[in-house]
Amino acid sequence: PNHPPNQHINLSTTPLQFQIAIMSCGGVGDVKPADDDVRAVIKDLKESAQAKAQADGWNGTFSEWEPHSYATQVVAGTNFFVKVKVGGGKFAHVRVFRPLPHTNAGPELAGVQVDKAESDPIAHF
Repeated sequence: PNHPPNQHINLSTTPLQFQIAIMSCGGVGDVKPADDDVRAVIKDLKESAQAKAQADGWNGTFSEWEPHSYATQVVAGTNFFVKVKVGGGKFAHVRVFRPLPHTNAGPELAGVQVDKAESDPIAHF
């Protein structure tokens, strides 16, 4: 059939096992409400996210910086895709990479998308 070589399809896989398999392969997980973990990840990145958006041609400022919801992707560390309330009823999507703990490195801004609505889905970018 039409699947890559060396990948086998197990028809008896439960939904949880299938979800774990996808996550272990670097897929983006389910969207969750903001929690203390994601607040800690993005708390110091407001200025750098705003500067990146402005450098990319956006002409605005973030008057707020409150995470709304997020999804994660396990790689050699964790990518966070965060919907952030930035003021005036507007949102931004922010991608942050948090390296593995043994690196002793903090989270780093990897991308920002502005002019998002609360209803815009969080997706890999």
